[in-house]
Amino acid sequence: MKILQIAAKACLFFLILFTIIELGLRINGTYYTYSETALGNYHSEYGRELEDWYNAWAKNDSFVIKNAEFSYLYQTNEYGYREKSIYEIDTNERKIFFLGDSFTEGFGAATDSTFPKQVEKLFHRDSIDISVYNFGRSGSDPFQSFTTLRDQVIPLKPECVIICTHNNDLSDIMMRGGFERFQEDGTTKYKKGPWFHFFYKHSHIARFLVHQVYDYDWRLIKLDEFKERELQAKILLDGSFQRSDSLCRQYGIKFIALGFVDPWDYCYNNIKTNYSLNDLVDSNTTNYQVLHISEAMIKSKTAGECTDISWPQDRHYNALGYEILGECIYEKILPLVK
Repeated sequence: MKILQIAAKACLFFLILFTIIELGLRINGTYYTYSETALGNYHSEYGRELEDWYNAWAKNDSFVIKNAEFSYLYQTNEYGYREKSIYEIDTNERKIFFLGDSFTEGFGAATDSTFPKQVEKLFHRDSIDISVYNFGRSGSDPFQSFTTLRDQVIPLKPECVIICTHNNDLSDIMMRGGFERFQEDGTTKYKKGPWFHFFYKHSHIARFLVHQVYDYDWRLIKLDEFKERELQAKILLDGSFQRSDSLCRQYGIKFIALGFVDPWDYCYNNIKTNYSLNDLVDSNTTNYQVLHISEAMIKSKTAGECTDISWPQDRHYNALGYEILGECIYEKILPLVK
């Protein structure tokens, strides 16, 4: 009986200690993930299942995207993108489609302030009759852009398709996998996470141990394994661009892989992490067109605080940031489509 009482007291002691440490770590805030900070809930790519291959918003919907920093109305078309109805798209007009993730979609800005719309305004300013369409979606990567291109964009007869990418795409690929994610039944299944992912999701003590003791990064990849995983992701990314380019060639469509810098690197000019497609694919050996916007974006930086062009907590560009990005992209693509 005495042993049971001692054991019960020991369990109570460790439970109280665990609770105190857990609360302390949560109050300190060091181990909150980006999604918890920006959106208020935990989100991971590991093990996610999607009902289709495209990762679009709900079709023909209207809703408000809102967080602590901004609020914008979203209206989606028949495919679930932040764009006009596909039935309003003239298949005989000259047109460019941008595909990509939340930066292409224009997360953090009104529909008419996204960089694809900025590019279209510049074409019209210069009396160039080209329409620009935005088929970007938050959370998409170049693999989902390929399925969107194949199944939804090609029937609309574009002259040029631009798949946008930046530093997060490598991380997405490491956690999601490549084309094997697309299931024969039309659904999508991402890679399974490490065995401790459940504990990591629910406990900041687990996060402390994972990062500080066992040397995993925020992707839950061991630091000494990262270079190998990164190389594998680069090969997969290049393969996705190769397939997109090959598909476009079949239909006489110009394909461009476009890499740009995100607000973190733009604001702080972090050259070591500054993204360029040169870091992923050798534009001298690829058979598809590669454009780099990173250097032009950084050089265009105006004086002032980083908050002038981005949302500090959310880390997406604001309307001014997308305007600058659109100007840099326009200057790069103009000679290719004029």
